[in-house]
Amino acid sequence: MREEWRAQILHLEQQLESLIAACRELEPVKKDLRWFGQGRWAAQWKLLCAGGKDAQNHAAALIGYFEGYAARGQFQEESTDHIFETAIESVALLLQLAKRIHDVVSGYRKTTPVMCEDGPKKPGPKRTLDAAIHHIHGLEYKLCALILRVSKNKKKLKIAVLRMERLEKSS
Repeated sequence: MREEWRAQILHLEQQLESLIAACRELEPVKKDLRWFGQGRWAAQWKLLCAGGKDAQNHAAALIGYFEGYAARGQFQEESTDHIFETAIESVALLLQLAKRIHDVVSGYRKTTPVMCEDGPKKPGPKRTLDAAIHHIHGLEYKLCALILRVSKNKKKLKIAVLRMERLEKSS
């Protein structure tokens, strides 16, 4: 495996671990949500779910590069099509998707992936990994921003602010 892929895979794995931790730390509880904010932000929760769903495409592309078209197709068939409008369901789905993508990425970190003959060649792992890193970074930021809008739990609000500050510094 090329060294640049190794570094990118490690970075993406760390981004996914951060997103998973954010989902767990900021997981909304019904009693902590502002009642007027739930309906107002439904479209934003849908977009967060859609972004999580789209992030699966990066994992599918990596599978295609390293395992071929058939393996990529199988992964895509198992992908979820659910989109939710509520904070609780959306964060649960995002957590599930992040774990699924993390499983794929960590598998490639533990092995030495090579380009598969029966798989796509373009745009290539480097570009796909770059896009995935930025995408996951953005999902975590959006999650924190939405929690700031709908939660009344002071501890979660503080966590969201701290995470957003860290994300802004690292971008």
